[in-house]
Amino acid sequence: MIIVGVDAGGTKTIAGAYTCEGEKIGEGLAGPGNYHNVGIEKAIGNVRTAVMASTGGKIPDFLGIGMAGLDTKKDFDLVRPLVKTLAKNVIIEHDGFADLFGETGGKAGVLTIAGTGSVVVGLDNQGNKFRISDWGWLLGDEGSAYYIGREALRETAAMLDGRKSRSILADYVLEKTGAGDIEELVSWAYTGPPSIDEIASLSAAVDRAANEGDEDAIGILNQAASSLASSAVNLAKRLQVREIFVKGGVFSSTVYMRFFSSYVEARGISIRRTSKVMYKGGLIMASMKAGCNISLE
Repeated sequence: MIIVGVDAGGTKTIAGAYTCEGEKIGEGLAGPGNYHNVGIEKAIGNVRTAVMASTGGKIPDFLGIGMAGLDTKKDFDLVRPLVKTLAKNVIIEHDGFADLFGETGGKAGVLTIAGTGSVVVGLDNQGNKFRISDWGWLLGDEGSAYYIGREALRETAAMLDGRKSRSILADYVLEKTGAGDIEELVSWAYTGPPSIDEIASLSAAVDRAANEGDEDAIGILNQAASSLASSAVNLAKRLQVREIFVKGGVFSSTVYMRFFSSYVEARGISIRRTSKVMYKGGLIMASMKAGCNISLE
């Protein structure tokens, strides 16, 4: 029996295949799995590529997918028929809830993801689901890499047109975009325009500047981290849990993590990182459905 777990995120898709006894078969890696960012055909194609690579081309018996972008019933109705052919039995869930399920086994908890996008999800002991901030780049994504990149662009524009004093943040943003002045930056921003991933990638320039003491960059990271931490604390209090799981590339920023941790811990809540195995949630869901007991600890 082949059990596969998938994490289909905004930047990449990774799959892991195991036997029912917990023996690892292989892993597969592909591009983004959020269809809002790359389109439905490409997203499903990336999931298929990762799954087939993890199994060596064999069809899994049970497949658990945690997928970014499944925000509404319409999203599930669109995606579910397209993934059901990828395995004999398929369980698909919003990536945040899949990750949280993988950590708590379905018990009460709160998880915050800060990657290309952001989300805060929670479960209570009755299995009820709660979600905050997960409304895409236009309506949500507070504290995400996209949010940080967008704020960096706005700060840089203000520096280049004279509204603010110029700092190294502007230099690093221009370097990242390949622009030389405000007109070239405007052209970069509106001709195309840049993808969500491209804007999110500017968060690296912000982190670089912050680590060199740039006050504007530090301010962006403080604002971003505090905004997302506020949502996480709000949900943790509602569900009466004293621990928040965190996941996502943005948390690799020591400056961002310091602000996030300071906000959360000042309110009596501890922080715990999720498993380094990104597809753990999907794998645990699939293994439980199969009647197996796979543990990655």
